Amino acid sequence: VVAAASAAETVVLATSKGYLLRYQWDDYGNEKVTEVELTRPENRVRSLYIDPRGAHVLACVKTANNYELLYVHSSGSKPRQLSKLKGLPVTAVGWQKQPSSGEDAEQQQRPGSGSSRGRSGAKGEPEEDDELLLSTGDIMLGSESGSLHATNQEARSKREGASSLLLDFKDKRKAMCSIEQEQLPGGRRVVLMASPSALYIAAGGPGLQGLFSRCVACVGGLGKYRY
Repeated sequence: VVAAASAAETVVLATSKGYLLRYQWDDYGNEKVTEVELTRPENRVRSLYIDPRGAHVLACVKTANNYELLYVHSSGSKPRQLSKLKGLPVTAVGWQKQPSSGEDAEQQQRPGSGSSRGRSGAKGEPEEDDELLLSTGDIMLGSESGSLHATNQEARSKREGASSLLLDFKDKRKAMCSIEQEQLPGGRRVVLMASPSALYIAAGGPGLQGLFSRCVACVGGLGKYRY
């Protein structure tokens, strides 16, 4: 085992031979194990990230001379290579925690509870009572080089979702090691980004693009706390 992550009664493990093992338990403690071939054995899975509902997994893979980012949904058997983010050494991921639509979004099941994955449909797929079971929502990606990106992937789509650059510190000393985002009324967001030496805080919107559009020209506009 070279990498691991867990959330919502789900544990994912990456092996040195390039496989992803997903362990899940139901309300009665019964274990289910699924196996997905992520990458070739000569490549190395550097890190794994799983969303709070246990439905989406991102894997950062180091190849002979580059980095790849792979997306795997809980219902899928094949990873999706995110070619728009090829070469990005991901070191931190900030997941969208609540659906972005609906007046009662805050009343959805809290991430990490045993029932947060929803009920099964007729074909074994989750019902769409929670849009974040089939869509990742806005994912924030922090890199080793100090850049911040956003992507959104749809599980049922055969095409890669959109990706964009939000902010670039252009300083490897500001590589992100942790990211958290919280949603506020009116589409606004609060984002906390931690580097090895400082905590950065940004608030605004609407959405991540609206929040970071003013920060591209003025990185110093971010709240910063050193420790």
